[in-house]
Amino acid sequence: MEGGTVSPELIDSARIKVAKDLNIDYWQLTDNENYSTVRTIEWADNDVIEFRALLWNDKTSTGAELFVDDAVVRYDFRQKLMEYE
Repeated sequence: MEGGTVSPELIDSARIKVAKDLNIDYWQLTDNENYSTVRTIEWADNDVIEFRALLWNDKTSTGAELFVDDAVVRYDFRQKLMEYE
């Protein structure tokens, strides 16, 4: 977390994990843009960061499509474990 934002790698990992679990095809763009947006972010404790996000998927390479409008993602840095609701 830098300057109150989630690293692009962390939100992209969440986007890919959720898409795979929901059996949704996802695209990785050459510029690594994922169009996802973080709404809130906070430390749950010393090891866990929690954020709410809109997760996007660019299915046509011409525009992003929302596939999850309110994901709550938790990442435990110590255990290297990501969970979401």
